[in-house]
Amino acid sequence: MAPVVSISFGAGILLSISEGGLATPLLLLSFSGAIAALFAASYSLTRVEQIFECNVSPRLYVDLFLVTTVFWILSSISFLFFLDAFSSDLLGSSWLQVVGVYLYSWGVGFLAIFAPQGVGVFEVVAANLLNSNFPIQGLIVVLVLFRLVTALADLLFWLIWLFVRKVIRERSAMGRHLLPK
Repeated sequence: MAPVVSISFGAGILLSISEGGLATPLLLLSFSGAIAALFAASYSLTRVEQIFECNVSPRLYVDLFLVTTVFWILSSISFLFFLDAFSSDLLGSSWLQVVGVYLYSWGVGFLAIFAPQGVGVFEVVAANLLNSNFPIQGLIVVLVLFRLVTALADLLFWLIWLFVRKVIRERSAMGRHLLPK
């Protein structure tokens, strides 16, 4: 839950910077989300050993946070490039607002328990929040295409990971076989 709250916090700030009046309620929600994220993080840090019976060092926690941050930055950039590749009319807003819309829409889709993976929710929320001269139906189609591209990219990286894991296991098995007993 804390990553979603953090995402909505960042999205609220980006939307409020670029479109003050529209996003003021989002900013208030994002600050309350940030407070909730801080409580959740402090609670999870104190209870993680008891709940999962494992040690998570602060260094690992920071590393994972940085990896997640880089992932969301790259995802936002890919969203910008994807929209721009279709038409500059799709980016009627500033790039900062588009990134905020992407992060916020993804968070809303994640929280929609009735829609697996936020299917449909992300697209409709993003289409309604983007200030575009493009017709909303066309914008939704482009957003569905973006979802398909990201799903295919996820599948591709998963297959690459399976292949790399298989190669590593085979090499380590060969190495153990060659070791003297």
